[in-house]
Amino acid sequence: MLKRLLCLLLAATALAAAAGCGGKQEGGEETGGVYTVSDFTLPDAEYGEFYKFDTSGVTVLDEEGNETDLTLGVQTVEWPSGKETRVAGTSLKLNEVGDYTVNFVIRGTDQTVSKQLVCKDTKGPAIALGESVLLPQTAVIGQKVLLPDEPTASDLSGVDEKVALKVIRPDGKEAAVENGRFTAEAAGEYTLEYSVHDNNGNLGTRTETVTVYDVQKEEGVVGYTHIPYGIEQNDGMYKHETYIEEVFVADVTQPLERTENGVAITAGEIPALPDGSVSATLITPSDDVQRMTYRISSAIDDMTSYDYVGMWLYNDNPLGKDVRVSLNYRGANEFTVRAGKWCYVAFNLNAFDYSDKAVCAYNDTGTPVYQTRDGIRHVTFRFDYVWDESEYFADDDYGYREKGYADLDFDLYIGKITAGTADAVGAFDKYYGTAFYTDYTADEYPVTADSRFEYTQADGMKEAGTDGATVIESIAAAESLPLHLYMFKGAEVGAKYAIWVKNPNAYSIVFDDGNGNKTVLSAGEEKLVPVTLYETDAEEWGGAGLYNAEIKAESGELPAGAKVCLGALRKA
Repeated sequence: MLKRLLCLLLAATALAAAAGCGGKQEGGEETGGVYTVSDFTLPDAEYGEFYKFDTSGVTVLDEEGNETDLTLGVQTVEWPSGKETRVAGTSLKLNEVGDYTVNFVIRGTDQTVSKQLVCKDTKGPAIALGESVLLPQTAVIGQKVLLPDEPTASDLSGVDEKVALKVIRPDGKEAAVENGRFTAEAAGEYTLEYSVHDNNGNLGTRTETVTVYDVQKEEGVVGYTHIPYGIEQNDGMYKHETYIEEVFVADVTQPLERTENGVAITAGEIPALPDGSVSATLITPSDDVQRMTYRISSAIDDMTSYDYVGMWLYNDNPLGKDVRVSLNYRGANEFTVRAGKWCYVAFNLNAFDYSDKAVCAYNDTGTPVYQTRDGIRHVTFRFDYVWDESEYFADDDYGYREKGYADLDFDLYIGKITAGTADAVGAFDKYYGTAFYTDYTADEYPVTADSRFEYTQADGMKEAGTDGATVIESIAAAESLPLHLYMFKGAEVGAKYAIWVKNPNAYSIVFDDGNGNKTVLSAGEEKLVPVTLYETDAEEWGGAGLYNAEIKAESGELPAGAKVCLGALRKA
């Protein structure tokens, strides 16, 4: 009798324990006993996330209260809406807010345990700034900082309101935002506070910062590579290209030796810039490379009123290796910059490539990001070594193989980077005359150099009464030297013009405008040459030009080093 009474008491205890677990249990015929489980609760779930039903800490007890090897597994889930889902694994995405009933089974039996699970929506929406990698990280006082376009928010519950933005000044006051821009009025950190609610009332936020340096904005300056701030203005290199060291050189005429991040750098002892200044930024590699990609946060966000972006460059390669330079990684203008001489490179912004796609930059994933001409955040330059055609390989997708770059010393000095306007149709008499010329054609492969250039103000090399002339020189002997002259400001297709040309060679040359007009110039002769402007079907070039112009020797092959001096283009 006593034994029977004890068994009844144990059974009652088991049922009480089951009730304390918040669920029901039924005895199984397979084992012939009634089991209990240790008390456990289910942590609250987050709306829209995968919930893992972790029962590893739950113990299954037999009818005498001893631990067993049995385990608990999730079987079905009853949703707040009333539907029921059979769970195949150990997790389930919960996209309803409210109370769930989770039914577990003691494996090897038909006993079940039910638990309540509360799912809440506590997280605000995620805010995306699109191509936010292009948000400028730095600015100068007076600069209009272009903000990301149309920030977006996403949340499982939905987002009906627009993302709000507050720009907080260094003094804690709110800065005005007009036309998607704020004006940096003081040095310090500006905080961009984005916020939005989801349809369940949760607040989502995102914070970005822009550091404004104690530097006053200079009209027309894109890159402040002539002062120390230019180092901060560099927003990093494309993708993996972290091998570049930057050094501000206060006086390029004086020797400078220093170490940057373990890289020994020798700088200076070069001529002053042609504009009389002496300061520049030196970019130099810390690794064995064939090219450099240099990207700065532009101090000018809207370039619709400008015709070109340009800068003085000095190629300090001790072996005399030429450098090819381009804007946008590959654009409408590309030039060959010789070693040991300051050269002004100007990129024409009136080309199709820049007007429609504008200045291209690359985000951190290597994806090209096309900026509209009135919404420029970054300016990217690419510098490549120029190789002889014999050094290229047909089976190489890039036109070159690694050639042992370590001894080349890829050092480039960059003067102030500016945006400017052209005051003539084709201003080859100005220092920015290269804006109307390129050494490369769009479909050229492999990419090889035909010419070098320089701007000169020397008497006898320029038209009388003008500022100077653009001198183009052939690199190798050839049948002719192509002169890709184009994108003349305000020029008319089919109209007759004249361009000042001088032949500084000791032999006669023929100037061919590529449209049926050929003019012979004897040795040392200068004259206004008649030309007729025309269009081209190359998509990166737009407007009237002399796209297929060239010079030839009047007889025989045009030798290496042949030169032609170009002055202003004017209406005939």
